[in-house]
Amino acid sequence: HTTILPYCIRLVSKIVMNGFSISDGEQIAIGIGLFHSVAMVNHSCIPNAVQTFHFDVGKEPQLAITVTTNGESDTIKAGDEVTISYIDASAPISSRQKLLQDEYKFHCSCSKCNDLSHDDNIAGLRCPRSSCNGRRYRLANL
Repeated sequence: HTTILPYCIRLVSKIVMNGFSISDGEQIAIGIGLFHSVAMVNHSCIPNAVQTFHFDVGKEPQLAITVTTNGESDTIKAGDEVTISYIDASAPISSRQKLLQDEYKFHCSCSKCNDLSHDDNIAGLRCPRSSCNGRRYRLANL
């Protein structure tokens, strides 16, 4: 049994690091799938694609990578890297960084993670009192 343990550990690690949660049409997780070509797609907190599943009766779920728009362009040009977000990219920086480190063992250094003001825009409210000088208060502090 000691010879199979390293194999099992490697197998579980590959599933955890490269598996995709298969979700139904209502985004309820129904399983985990390994898709070798999509497992090579890198993470970005500002992705240019999203992963979705297509279901046909009697067939296995099919994973699709769909290009997203960012307001500037709706296409990915030849040579551009296709990226997806491994996590909830709308979460605050500290939450994203912790999850990426804990689950995927890397530190994201994208422009969104390097812009600390981004958290104020998504995770805070502007105080209506004039004495606040327009400062934002984090929702967690309210």
